[in-house]
Amino acid sequence: MARAGLALALAVGSVAAVVPERRSGSGLPAGEKPDSLFELALAHYDQNRIVDARWIFEGLSRRLDQSSEWQAPAQLMLARTLYRLGDLPGAEQAAGTLTQMPPAGVLPPQIMDQRRSYVPYARYLLAMIGWRNHQRRATVQYCYEVASDPESPVKLAEDARVLAQATIAQADSLEFRGMDPNVLLFVRHTTQLNRAIGLYHGGQLLAARMTAEALERSAPNTLYAHEIASLISEIRRAERTEIRFAVIAPLGGPDSAAGAEIVKGVQFALERQRTPLISRPIIRDVRDQIETIKAVQELCNDPTVQAIIGPLTTDNAIAAAAVANALNVPLVTPTASGEGVSGIGPYVFQVNLTPGAQGRLLASVAMDSLKARTVATLSSVEPDDRALTEEFVKTAQEKGGEVLVQEWFFPNTSDLRPQLARIRKAGLLRDTTLSEDIRRKLALNQPTELDTMRLMREVNTIDVLLVSSSNERDLINLAAQIPTQKIWARVLGGAAWSGQGVREQAGEDAEAVVHTTSFDPNAPEVHDFLDSYRLAKRENPDLVTALSYDAASLVIHAILQGARTRAQVRDAIGEVRNWPGASGMITFSPDGRNMEANVRTIRGGVVTPVYDWSQLVIPRHWGVSAPAPVVPPR
Repeated sequence: MARAGLALALAVGSVAAVVPERRSGSGLPAGEKPDSLFELALAHYDQNRIVDARWIFEGLSRRLDQSSEWQAPAQLMLARTLYRLGDLPGAEQAAGTLTQMPPAGVLPPQIMDQRRSYVPYARYLLAMIGWRNHQRRATVQYCYEVASDPESPVKLAEDARVLAQATIAQADSLEFRGMDPNVLLFVRHTTQLNRAIGLYHGGQLLAARMTAEALERSAPNTLYAHEIASLISEIRRAERTEIRFAVIAPLGGPDSAAGAEIVKGVQFALERQRTPLISRPIIRDVRDQIETIKAVQELCNDPTVQAIIGPLTTDNAIAAAAVANALNVPLVTPTASGEGVSGIGPYVFQVNLTPGAQGRLLASVAMDSLKARTVATLSSVEPDDRALTEEFVKTAQEKGGEVLVQEWFFPNTSDLRPQLARIRKAGLLRDTTLSEDIRRKLALNQPTELDTMRLMREVNTIDVLLVSSSNERDLINLAAQIPTQKIWARVLGGAAWSGQGVREQAGEDAEAVVHTTSFDPNAPEVHDFLDSYRLAKRENPDLVTALSYDAASLVIHAILQGARTRAQVRDAIGEVRNWPGASGMITFSPDGRNMEANVRTIRGGVVTPVYDWSQLVIPRHWGVSAPAPVVPPR
């Protein structure tokens, strides 16, 4: 019987299968003892040979008299096998038969007691069948019978209460009208407990504790007494445990303005949540890698700190990430965009777009949406700008594009005409309307007829010109100088093009530039953030503010959803998909990078979405320019 007892733990997983046709006869070997057959059926059941187990259990339940000690367990196991085979009506009939006890005196007392001990298992199976059939009244009725039966094992009664909670949470209270008063009281207690649990997970600790304590006082003998006591204990423990996160940013020095925006974004996220669950953040002023490492080590040793937000730059983020990941503390850097920061370890996340991600997206836009075939690049030699350009070139070539020329410049270079002249020449060399002699002379840097003409020849053989720089002054200079060379190519670039300074100072020269950005001002969530921030702070937030707001919101959301340890916070953030943030959509890759980016264009000095790519496909002639000069015939 010990073996049978173990088998009746009733882990009711479902297995969808077609129930075989019934065999003729009992299907049992002649002369076998019931205990041997039961052991054989259990072996089939444990080894997932459910069909074979079903026929033996059915044969035993039919052949044996109710006075046999093996009839009741065989009947219950028959119900279980039918349930796993997907035959819910058959399982319901088999389990229901077991719950019908014979009149007193019909069976020996020992057999009656044994049969009675299996009834709670049969009722719980009936509750599960009701759950799968969306019969909430029946489910709750059977759950109450199991939970209130003193014969029910402790674990089975607990499972029944959990199933009742899940069922009642999905139902309207009116669904249970007319049921037995004891069941209705059970439903009312379950509803109050569910409410207290919801308040607790929503961070409303005081309201959750008051709701649970009121239920405990009004119903000290409720079937949920154990769950209520455990919940109250957990809430009190959470009330005594301080939960907070830290912010590291430069609050002095040349980057202090951006550092201040990080702090503003984090504080605004906390103000909007208004949760007592999280204490005020710890703020540390870090300006270099040494200060960053020391601050992160100190914060990681504080058990109340569940996550760290910051720092500002990629170099400092690498130093902070190495320490935080080694000490298993989640670090969410809102602004660092360098490649590989999040790859340091599973506890590191980057909200801002990496240059590589921007380059790959821009190449896909150029080749797939703009139908480009020839491209040229003009990039700063800064590491991030190089990374964007290299990924752009690599992806464009993989998609069949031809890279005509790549030019580079140092940041803050005011005169970029030499680089643009080389790009112009590369375009002219592809111009088949020019004679072979002119193109040969161009390739050899020799004077041509074009040098003697008053009007500059248009270059329209370059479909896309990638202009990559994180320096707004460089972009303003380039926007003004590209048209002077009459290079009529669609200009693409990184997120710096969306900067307000670029759009205001470049003016019409930045018109129609297609660029990536994580900041989508047209998204409803962004509108809500902008309006709320302006109303509360009487100032406009920038991209750093929005990114920092999102980083803090991700941590806050993880804690409000029940994360109480650093590992739980990390897991919750790592599962973020299509998060509608203030800076745009956020989806983290397995290595912690934000993979979501928006492609926008500039219209009238305003960053706008691209609704129709066909309107942006490169025409063969751009702008207002003089006709192409007449060239000698070939």
